[in-house]
Amino acid sequence: MIGCRAWVSWLKPPVFFCQSYRKSLSPGTLPYFPEWLFIGCKHALQRAERFPRFDAMKKVRNMILQIVALIVFSTALAFIVNGFRTEGLPLVMPFAPEYQCPSRMTEGLAIEIEEALAQHGRGRALFVDARARESFEQGHIEGAINLPYSFLNPVPAAAVAGLRRSGHIIVYCNTRHDERSRLMAGELSDGGLKNVTYLEGGFLGWVKAQGSYTGQKPQEYE
Repeated sequence: MIGCRAWVSWLKPPVFFCQSYRKSLSPGTLPYFPEWLFIGCKHALQRAERFPRFDAMKKVRNMILQIVALIVFSTALAFIVNGFRTEGLPLVMPFAPEYQCPSRMTEGLAIEIEEALAQHGRGRALFVDARARESFEQGHIEGAINLPYSFLNPVPAAAVAGLRRSGHIIVYCNTRHDERSRLMAGELSDGGLKNVTYLEGGFLGWVKAQGSYTGQKPQEYE
């Protein structure tokens, strides 16, 4: 349909030019513009404008629009009905179990820095650094062990088993709200370990409270 219209619009300028050129000639003058080209263009234009496929193309276009409208209406109706069903079909497939995060993450119990200092001085607690290995090597609480914690991966079972011999476990990190150590302490408690807490204030708070440490002291929270 678009091609036919373009053909008709292309024929109109030559025909208009031929008509204007013929009118400008005086009677008896031999036209320089070929007569056969004028007649051919005019005849082709008249036939194209009466071409029966124009109506057929218009009917096809209307039919396509009706089909599209029907599909859109049916899809919208299906979504609405599915939303009101008690056992509606899921619109998005759920993640596989190995990629799902737990709906509720247990948080550990907090211990204040003063109490942690007392426990450290008496040697009754094991301090666990939940930060990355690089941060631990730069500086850490004296006597602490490093067990990097990730929000996505659980604490290895072998590491949990190695902590069972400890009476009191104090987990620390160096984030402003102790997110990493708080969640790690909760996970260790869920794993069956007893008397697990996290250090309020983290490594930076420990240093400010004059707690003993090894290596460089942190300047700010991570």
